Amino acid sequence: MINVGTVDEGYGICDFTTNTHYFDYGFTDSGNWNPSTLTFPNANTAVSTRITSDGIWRITNTITKVPATAFCRSGEGQYDRKELDRHRSEHLPAPPC
Repeated sequence: MINVGTVDEGYGICDFTTNTHYFDYGFTDSGNWNPSTLTFPNANTAVSTRITSDGIWRITNTITKVPATAFCRSGEGQYDRKELDRHRSEHLPAPPC
């Protein structure tokens, strides 16, 4: 049950290149995220996107309705690291801080 005990829901990124910490947890945030955007590309999909205020990181969550069940499937968050020497987008786990 999520309402029992300490609630530690959220996400964080440690950027060791710029020595910047980005995080947003239910109880605190780093203050360097832009507001989330929510889009519905079709009737069965919701896409939530959050970009850091410096434009370096983007987290994208895609939630898709699973036919014939009462459950949803959430795609992995996409961490998009943009730098002059790294123009790529790939699925990566959040690095430990």
